[in-house]
Amino acid sequence: MKERIIKGFIEEAQKKNIKFTMDDLAENLGISKRTIYEHFSSKKEILETIIQRSFDGIKNKEKEIIERNDLKTVEKIQAVMTIVPKYFDLYDREILVQMKKYYPEQWEQVTFELNNTWNNLRDLLSQGIEEGVIKNFNLSIVMKLISSGINWFNNRHFLIQNNINSEEAYSTIADILLFGLTNESHPK
Repeated sequence: MKERIIKGFIEEAQKKNIKFTMDDLAENLGISKRTIYEHFSSKKEILETIIQRSFDGIKNKEKEIIERNDLKTVEKIQAVMTIVPKYFDLYDREILVQMKKYYPEQWEQVTFELNNTWNNLRDLLSQGIEEGVIKNFNLSIVMKLISSGINWFNNRHFLIQNNINSEEAYSTIADILLFGLTNESHPK
């Protein structure tokens, strides 16, 4: 039931942003508010649960990828860059704007996580530079480019309008950043 409530919460946030009521959520789910309150004490708790699960999921996937001995460093970098957060749809820009206004503590948590999720990737890039498989660019610039590129896809409307799913978007960004736009190893 908790997972169903979480999914309903995200659906309501997509329809009405974060300003929906628990009555709206209960109606959408076809359950009573009491049932929701048996599992969560408030909208804030549902939101916090979603945020926590999202970023715990990212960290767990990163750990699994990094610990794999069958992957080369570049493959690990690519895999980490293409992790799509669970409940990806909650991190739409419009919803985040509403979250900042009505749930500032949770917005701060999301912002912190989005900005600090990249530590393992930075370490992998450093390892790649040491191994000579990644060019030695300024890592701060590279990390800003990666995080901005990937976080830019928190615009659900762009993805829908262009018939792109989040996995394809993340994968394309990773491929472009890792392998470039040209088919040749040295452009003329």
